This record gives sequence, C-alpha cells and structure tokens, in this order.
Amino acid sequence: MKNKVLSVLLVFVLAVSVLTGCGTDYISLSGGPALNDAVTSNGGMAVRKGDYLYFVNGYINHDLLNEGANDYGDEENSAIYRAELDEAGELMYDEEDNLINVNRLVPKAVGFKFGGFYIFDNYIYYATPTILKDKSGDVRFDLLDFYRADLNGNNPEKIYATNSFEDGSFYMTKMGSTVHLIIDTGTKLLRVNANSTSGSATTMLKNVIEVVYPNVTDYNKENNVMDETEKYVYYTRAVEEDEMLVVKGNVLARMKIGTTTEEVLEMDSYNTYNPTVLKDGNL
Repeated sequence: MKNKVLSVLLVFVLAVSVLTGCGTDYISLSGGPALNDAVTSNGGMAVRKGDYLYFVNGYINHDLLNEGANDYGDEENSAIYRAELDEAGELMYDEEDNLINVNRLVPKAVGFKFGGFYIFDNYIYYATPTILKDKSGDVRFDLLDFYRADLNGNNPEKIYATNSFEDGSFYMTKMGSTVHLIIDTGTKLLRVNANSTSGSATTMLKNVIEVVYPNVTDYNKENNVMDETEKYVYYTRAVEEDEMLVVKGNVLARMKIGTTTEEVLEMDSYNTYNPTVLKDGNL
C-alpha cells in the first residue's frame, strides 16, 4: 500500500509539469472506473480509483484571486484532471513523451492551501474558494464552497458553503450509506451530510481548539471496514463554566461521527493536551 501512495504522489508531481496551461476538454467524458473499484489516497491532491488517476494539476494562492476568478469552466492550472492508466497501472505517453488519455474534469480551483478531494462510489467531492460577494460587495475568497460531481465531471452540485473559515480544515468519510463532511472552521466543528445538497450543517462543537481526524485514505465499497477509533473525531476544547474544577489546561475529547455525543478522554487541573495524529488505533 505504501508503494501505491508513493507512486500516486510521484505521478502528481509529473503531471503538474506536463499539463500546466493546457486546455483539455472536460465536458461529457466517457468511460471511467467501475462503481466497486477500490479508492486509494483519498483526501489529497491525487486519488486513484480503479484504472484511473484523478489529480490536481497545480497550485494557486487563493489570497491573490480577484473578482471573476474561479468561475466554473475557466480554471485550468489548479483544476482536477483524470488520466487513464495502462494495465500495469502506469500513465500512458505518446511518441513525443506527452501524456495521453488525460482530460480536465473539474474546472474549478481545487489546488490551493485548503484544497483536496475525495472519491466515494460514483462521486467526487471537493473544496474550492467561494466566489460569492459579502454584504459589502467584496468577494470572499477566504471562504470555502464544497461540491460533488459525477466521476466524469458532470452534474456539479454545491453541498455546503462556509460563512466563516479561519485557517481550518476538513475531512470526509463514509459510514454506512452516508458520506460525512466534517469541517473545522477554526472556531466551530461542523458536520454536513454530503449525500444532500440542502446546504445545512449540524454543529458538533462550538469552542473547538484543535482537531485530529482519522487517517482513512482507502475506500472499498464492497468491504468498507473501519477500525472503531476511525469512527471518531478527536479534539481539544476550552473548559466550560460547569467544569470549573479544571482551573487550567484544556479538555481532550472525541465525538463519534454522525452524533453530537461527546466522550471526554482527559481533563484535569494540570495538563494542556495537544493531539497531533491518530495512527494504528492510538492518539
């Protein structure tokens, strides 16, 4: 599995140098992976499903965007592309060493500081800078819109739009039949049902400090088995008024994805906790 991930990342680096500035078509793509094909490297800038590699072609600084940028159909450099792999799982090239069987799939800015995308079943889910104006008439490129589209890029639908986002993060997972989008806005922890396009979110926590997500990067529709620890989001939060026995420090807790029930793991009068990673069932 480690070799697969490394090869995907290498492909991403190569693809950036090959495709920058190209105008490859992204409309009405044919073919594509099967519904039950396995997914690897979910959540990054390059995700493989079956015999196809989906990847972000480049990186942009979203702070430097201006009005009119990131309209659907215009973006090329930081868009998502799809490349068909050969029987050995390698990219295909022509006689002049140019990539073949590559198409622009999502013509929106996905390669940016808070970008990344996931694939579950027949959908691709991605974050992109919002292009909406606020009440003052200024475009808020510091906020995020979340979309899903068919695996051929068609039928894009907005899932959720943030109204605050201060150096936050997001994570996606599928549990049962529901695809969950978890958003750390920098102050709140939100959960969105990504199967829906209602645009609504459930507040999991209002005073979140730091969040650690499960490191689940592989997905298999036919055998989507998760360790129990991978069903939770772990975080620290500030001490609440009714917890005044804690005179300093913070609270380390976890919450099962799909619920709003907190399980406190550590809380005392002495220690400040700083979770960094969840790996092999250990925090």
